[in-house]
Amino acid sequence: MADLVEEASRLCRECQACCDGTMFSMVEVDADELPLESRRRLKIVDGPTHIAQPCRHLEASGCGAYQDRPARCRSYACKQQRDHLESGGDLEARLKKVRAIRAIAARLREVGGSHWELQLRDPLSLPSEVSLDLVELAVRLHRDLGWRPYRKEEPAAPMRAEPSADDPSEP
Repeated sequence: MADLVEEASRLCRECQACCDGTMFSMVEVDADELPLESRRRLKIVDGPTHIAQPCRHLEASGCGAYQDRPARCRSYACKQQRDHLESGGDLEARLKKVRAIRAIAARLREVGGSHWELQLRDPLSLPSEVSLDLVELAVRLHRDLGWRPYRKEEPAAPMRAEPSADDPSEP
């Protein structure tokens, strides 16, 4: 089990999509759970309970505030990490998935900021390869990391489950 935990930690450190702005544009935390010195280093948006991503505590080796990180960060585990801890498997195949996500996100940042910012632009103003990268990133984030889109005006609800074999509305 210790090997699986270390492998999952390596996977997390190499991915960092939950902290670098790839998966989330902000993270909601309890206002009173961050020490003052940590809050001073964070970019707070949308009131005192939302930390903008990428997180300013993110370092090449991982979270620079690991011991003092918010409960939301402490409890989060992506699909790759959960699956690896539960069943092990081919770490290199999992690393390949997160490397592909990082590569797409990096290409989008080179074009014009985060994919969150690119999505706010007129879709017809984007080159087709950028639009395709946006779609591929969303698919990979959902399929490989378990990301689900969230709209502030709607209640946070899980996306529709995979159709069952007896669901007549699906092909």
